[in-house]
Formats: sequence, C-alpha cells, structure tokens
Amino acid sequence: MNVVGRFIIRTRIQDGITTVPEIALKYLRAFSGQYDHKLAQTEAHCYGWGIAHPTHSVTAYLREVVVDKPWWVQQTLEHAFYADQHAATELLRQLITEESLAFTVPLAPERDVTEDRFLLECLVGPDSKKYRPTVPRFWSTIEDYADEFEWDATVEEQLRTLVEETGIAKELPTDWTFQELAF
Repeated sequence: MNVVGRFIIRTRIQDGITTVPEIALKYLRAFSGQYDHKLAQTEAHCYGWGIAHPTHSVTAYLREVVVDKPWWVQQTLEHAFYADQHAATELLRQLITEESLAFTVPLAPERDVTEDRFLLECLVGPDSKKYRPTVPRFWSTIEDYADEFEWDATVEEQLRTLVEETGIAKELPTDWTFQELAF
C-alpha cells in the first residue's frame, strides 16, 4: 500500500495524472473498506491523488461510497485537494449539494453532524501550514509538496461561497477561516 501510494503521488507530481496507471488506483480503492485492517484503509487515502484521472473516475467512486464510508471519503477528499484543487472543489460541491446523499455522522455519543458539515472538514488540513498528510507513512517528500500548497484564489472563493450556501458560516465567527471548520 505504502509503495503504491508513493508511486501515485510521485508520478502525478512529476509526469501528470495521465501517466498514473489505472491499476494502481484500483489497488488502493480495494482497501477503502478494510475495516479490520485500519492501516491499509488509512494508506488507501492516497487514492484521492488520482482525482481527474482520464480512465478511472475517483470522483464517481467517492460519490458512490460516501454514505457507507464517510470517514474514508472525507480523508481521501482531503488528499484530492493537494492533487487538484479544482477537481476536488467540484467533487465537494457535488457531494454537498446532492440531495440524495443526506446522512449524519456520529462524532461523539451525543453529537451527530450532517454530511455537509462533516465533509467540509476536509478543508482544514490543506489550509494549515502546521498540518501535513500523514500517509503515505514515512515519506518526507509529501511533506515538502504539502508545504508548497497554496489555495488558488478562485477555488478559495468557491469554497467560501459553498460554506456560506450550506448555512454553516452562520455558526462561525464573522472573520472565519477554513480552520474554524475543524471538529
């Protein structure tokens, strides 16, 4: 898992998404439901780096499994933002505005959050200079790449508008940042 995740990221960064073999993405996707093997499921978050692949739709799979695997989708979506902000923004918008995807996620015994509030938390990591993706494990190159992450101004505005449209911004301070979306 670790090697495949590294390979996908390195290949995408160096040669572009079109050079990432579809079989590598299918391999990571296969571990998305490995609840009995948490490490494999976590390493599979690198699947998000395959967003906008020309022959393998990461977007379609994440939409398909978001209700059954919300935690995995949220973390994978965060990785997708590092890979392609525009494609990840479009996917996040689809997930949040798709009425048939209404669900709640338990955060604590007495606290559930709606799907839009839950999914928007994926913006916290890319927005932080202190946080870096933790998978693939033991690979400093991803930390170097994550240090370079900057929001595209258009994307940032689209995401801020999306947060406003959900009504969640009413619960945040007036001068809110994506950091306020953290649980």
